[in-house]
Amino acid sequence: MGISCEKPEWAIEILDKEGLRPDKSMDNEQASWWSWFTCDNDYYNDLAYDAPGGIDVCKRLSLRPARMVADEIPSLVMTSETTISSDDASMNKWIDGRMHGFIEASADFISLAFALGSGCWAVSLAGGEASIVPYHAWQMVPVRNGMALLAHTTIAGERLDQLQVHALDHETGTWHIRTRLFEPSSHREVSVDEVNPDYDTLQELPTYAVVRPSKANTHELYSPLGVSIYEDAIDSIRMVDEAFNQLFWQVRVSLPRVFFDEQGVRRDSKTGEADWAGSVDQVVFRPMQTASGSMPVTVYNPSTHVSDMVDALNCALSTLGLKCGFGQQYWSFDLASGLKTATEVVSANSVLMRTIRRNEKLIGGAIDDVARAAYSCESALSGAAPADVPHVRIDWDDSVMTDDKADRDMMKDDISRGLCPRWMYLVAYYGMDEAKARAFTGEAEGGASQAALDASLGLA
Repeated sequence: MGISCEKPEWAIEILDKEGLRPDKSMDNEQASWWSWFTCDNDYYNDLAYDAPGGIDVCKRLSLRPARMVADEIPSLVMTSETTISSDDASMNKWIDGRMHGFIEASADFISLAFALGSGCWAVSLAGGEASIVPYHAWQMVPVRNGMALLAHTTIAGERLDQLQVHALDHETGTWHIRTRLFEPSSHREVSVDEVNPDYDTLQELPTYAVVRPSKANTHELYSPLGVSIYEDAIDSIRMVDEAFNQLFWQVRVSLPRVFFDEQGVRRDSKTGEADWAGSVDQVVFRPMQTASGSMPVTVYNPSTHVSDMVDALNCALSTLGLKCGFGQQYWSFDLASGLKTATEVVSANSVLMRTIRRNEKLIGGAIDDVARAAYSCESALSGAAPADVPHVRIDWDDSVMTDDKADRDMMKDDISRGLCPRWMYLVAYYGMDEAKARAFTGEAEGGASQAALDASLGLA
């Protein structure tokens, strides 16, 4: 069963009856963005071409550019070197126990959140412990004072549909997690002893955090949901796949073909029908008739324009990178190495750096919000609610935004100009302590000769 971004009517009706005013305003937009992510819409599905016996329809070839764009965000942000910690010892201990591997496990979630404009991390409570559960855009329904989340769950071997509402209770002044379970086919509500239908978290922090790209929602200004990272790049996505598809057909139509008189084809001794079974598929063809009769043997071997198509594909990829905030030189395609990301120019790509910084801030804010809420919930349920919930700190891995070779060359250039002392190079790239580095460079007693050092740095 495929994924649908349209929220199920049974859930909407239940939320309506509870007076929660469910918001479906972004469903159609999410469905459109999803169709580009999965390459499943009219642009890809209705490509007609001439075929024997009439017109045939095939699926357009694709580099899956929408998915390429969405997958780049976690590769730039949610890397294994990114860490979560806190200055508070108790919170730090909780992070180590409850959020171990959180960053790496969230990569696919972030990719889908940026593709569909929204995702959600929500607090889950079981056995007095709090955990953080990811929900995708098709599972989220904004409601009055909170968020409704849809999921499938299995309890005692029985699969059930779950409708969970995270909302502020104005009577208690605390956040509640209300959970209802339904039989999947009839959506008859069922009661399960293991599930608390109304869980008072006993704390005042929202028990969920929406994750969204750093782009303004111009469809619904007051919606808590966001827009896809490639919202403004649909035309560029089409251009990339048009160039890629044309590259394929340039090769396809350039196959050599042989036309010759049908009298040269072996025939069945009984029916007299020509036997084409031994011919090479789509290479040997029945002869075309001319005014003077059958044409002689002719070889059709056209020249290709593959290099022109590669140029077109590079132009399209450049436009896609520009539209999505990665910079014009982020993607390139060449005949030697195929599609690649230009990480070697990241350090000089100010557009990309700004995009990363903006989205790091939003993702980091969501992590901080949901981690504090989960920690506060667990503490409150154990009877030790903190008066001031500590914040978490996310140390992002910025290695992707630097180029070691470029940095080395820049420092060498600064050294040659007298703008930087030589010992700093050895400290930075050879791990020497300052005293040993100064001694080696001759900036202290017993150092190496200037000529030897220049030769080692490639400055001689």
